[in-house]
Amino acid sequence: MIEKSYTLALFFYNKEKPPSASLPNKPLGGAQIMHSHYTNKLLDIEDVIIKNIRHADTFVKIYIETKPKEHLCPCCGLSTKRVHDYRFQTIKDLPFQLKHCYLVLRKRRYLCSCGKRFFESYSFLPRYFQRTSRLTAFIASALHSTVSLKAVAEQANVSTATVGRILDSITYGRAKLGETISIDEFKGNAASEKYQCILVDPTKHRVLDILPDRKRANLA
Repeated sequence: MIEKSYTLALFFYNKEKPPSASLPNKPLGGAQIMHSHYTNKLLDIEDVIIKNIRHADTFVKIYIETKPKEHLCPCCGLSTKRVHDYRFQTIKDLPFQLKHCYLVLRKRRYLCSCGKRFFESYSFLPRYFQRTSRLTAFIASALHSTVSLKAVAEQANVSTATVGRILDSITYGRAKLGETISIDEFKGNAASEKYQCILVDPTKHRVLDILPDRKRANLA
C-alpha cells in the first residue's frame, strides 16, 4: 500500500511539474553578458575586453582587445579613428593561479591623414615594453624582501637582467636632516671594514643611516 501511494504521488508530481522548472540547455544572453563582465573585473584592467582564455599546465593565456577610439597623431597632432591594420602582441602579466600569465593583445595601428601609421596607447602597457606596468610594480615590491634577484625573476617570469634593470631604475628621495645629528661607531659584520658608523636623530629617536665605515670620505 505504501509503495502504491508513493508511485501515484510521483506520477502526479511529474505530470504537474511546470515546464519552466527544467534548466535550459544554453545560458541566456543576459547571463553571458554578466559572466563576461565579472571576468573582466577579475582581470582588473580598465577598458579591456576578454575574448578568450586558454589554460595550460604551466601558463595561462588571456586574449584581450580594446574598443576603438580617437587617437592623436604623434606626427601632426590631428585626431583620427581610421584603423590601418591589427597585430598581436604577447605581454607578460602578474602570475595567475600559480601559473605564468600572458596577455595576448590585439593591437590596432591607426592611419592619419598625414600618412603616419602608429599604434594605439594603453594605460596598462608602457611603450616598447613586453610586460605590464603592474608586473613591474610587483617586481619592485618583491625586491623589498630578502630574496635573490634570481628568485624574483623566476616568480615574475622574467630574466634576472630585467630584475636588475628594474632595481637600478628605483630611486629614493633624500630625507631632510634634522637640526641635530648624533654620530657613533660600532663593531659590525661588514666584509670591508671592522667598524661601521651610525647616524641617529636624537630628537625623533630614529636611525637615519648606517655607513659602511668611519672614514671621513663617507661622512663628508
